[in-house]
Amino acid sequence: AGWAAAVEAGRRNLMAVWRDKTVPRSRVATLLPCSFQVGKLNAEAVRGLWASLNLELYYFTNDDDERYSIQANTHLLRNLMVQAATPPLGYPLFLSNVTVFSP
Repeated sequence: AGWAAAVEAGRRNLMAVWRDKTVPRSRVATLLPCSFQVGKLNAEAVRGLWASLNLELYYFTNDDDERYSIQANTHLLRNLMVQAATPPLGYPLFLSNVTVFSP
């Protein structure tokens, strides 16, 4: 039984032991209950935020990394939406396939 099979089986505690050159190493993973919120943003709101980002960066030439507008408007999650814009406006993202965990 490998690590992936143990995770899929819902094992509560997992421990890995290995040797890094001459130093023994170990990691312990514990399955704990957690809660989180999932939300959905209106696609037009996201495109509007990206349009305002275009205006700000290309026409107003505001290239300050800590510009206020990125942190503004927490109700629309502006900071996350700006980061999700495709480069050069946003930040490069690591994308993976959808992973579904069920108890």
